[in-house]
Amino acid sequence: MRPDDLFAVSTAAQDLAQAAQGDPVATTRVGYRYITGSGGAVDSGKARRYFQAASSSNPIATAWVQYIDFRSCRSTQITRAAAFQALQAAANATEPVAQTLLGTVYFWGLRNTVRDVPRAKSLYSAASSHFALAKTRLGMILLAEGDFETAAALFSDAAAIGDTKAMVALADLQTRKLHPRPQLCQAKGLLRVAAQRQDCNALYKLGLLSKVPSPHAAFNLFHQAALIGHPEAQLETSRAYANGAGVQRDLAAATFWQRKANQQGVY
Repeated sequence: MRPDDLFAVSTAAQDLAQAAQGDPVATTRVGYRYITGSGGAVDSGKARRYFQAASSSNPIATAWVQYIDFRSCRSTQITRAAAFQALQAAANATEPVAQTLLGTVYFWGLRNTVRDVPRAKSLYSAASSHFALAKTRLGMILLAEGDFETAAALFSDAAAIGDTKAMVALADLQTRKLHPRPQLCQAKGLLRVAAQRQDCNALYKLGLLSKVPSPHAAFNLFHQAALIGHPEAQLETSRAYANGAGVQRDLAAATFWQRKANQQGVY
C-alpha cells in the first residue's frame, strides 16, 4: 500500500465491503474515514480497530495505531510512551505516514510534548514527496509564514491526489489571499468535491457560501457537518432551527444542537 492510497476515490460502502473481505488497503481507508469523520462521524475507537486489523502487513496502518495510542486520553503513560517511541522509530526509518503524524505531534505539542514547529516542518517536508497529507500540513505552515505561492502549489498537488483538507485550504486561499480578485467559482468547485467526500469543514464552508442564495441548501450542509461533529456547523444548525431558516422552526432541535456546540466550546 502507498500512503496516497488513503485518498483513492471510493465510497464508504465500498471500503466497508472490501474491508469485511480482509482487504488491508480498504481496511486502512475505513480507519482513515473514522479518524477524519468522512465515515459519518469521528470515532477514534473504531478508527483504531480498523487500523489495527490492517497493521500486520501495513506500516501505514501501524503508524496510525501508534498515533491514536499516543494521543488517546484512555492510554496509560506506559502505552503512550511506547507508542511515541515506535512512531519516532518509524519516522527515523523514513516512513512517510509516521513522519507526518510525528510532525503533527510536534506541531500541536500533543500530550505535553514541547511544541516545535520547525521540527514539524522538517518532518512534513521529508514526507511530502510521498504523502499528500504531508504536503497539506507543510502548506499550512508556509501559509502562516506568508509564502502563499508555495503553499498554493502544495495544496493544489495534494488536492489533485484527493486530500480533502488540501481542497478546503486551497479554496480558502483562492477567496482570501492568493488572488487579487476572489476566485469564488473555483473555490466552490473544490468545496463541492470535498463535501461529496464528507469532509466536515468543506460542508460547513460550503454552507456559509450558500446561506444567502439558498437557506435550505445551507441548512442541509450544516446539518451533515453537525452530524459528523463540526462545532460551528452545530451552532449554525441550531440557529437555522431557531429562526426557521431553510428548515421548519423547531426550538427543541435548536436547543439540542446549541448544547452540542457548547460542549465543544463554541457559543
